Amino acid sequence: MEMVYITSIVLEYYTLPQIKRLREFNTQFIATHLFHGPISHILVYSGWLLVLLLLSLLDLIQPSAFKTQMFMQLLLLGSLTGIIYATAQIYNGTATFQLITGIFAATTLATFLGFNQFDLLISPVALYFSGLLLTFNSTLAIYFIHKKVVGEKIAWYKSVS
Repeated sequence: MEMVYITSIVLEYYTLPQIKRLREFNTQFIATHLFHGPISHILVYSGWLLVLLLLSLLDLIQPSAFKTQMFMQLLLLGSLTGIIYATAQIYNGTATFQLITGIFAATTLATFLGFNQFDLLISPVALYFSGLLLTFNSTLAIYFIHKKVVGEKIAWYKSVS
């Protein structure tokens, strides 16, 4: 998926504007718009959250033999990543879809932790991802609350990009 995405970006960038306007080239750009547009951004960025969720669950199931001493560093790095990641989703216009994925990931991780009584300190990946999810979802929630307060309409069913 990543290679198709990058190829679409290159095709879009290096094709002359006058060629893009020709009717004969419309079919070429169907794939370009499909793989470098809202659909690809939603899939790629949601995919990262889901991959980190799965890695966190696997790390909890098969933990290391020692408790991490870098609790605060992992949590802070995850939190910083969450803010940056949320800002990128706002910028690329897919924040509505990513918030849904983020809430799903947080709910799944919390449910897994709650039912299985795992200690978060034995899983560096889950600890990092917890910090990421906390700030990612919080940043996007603040963004959407702000949009609602200033009276902007939020279209949860479509991407801006």
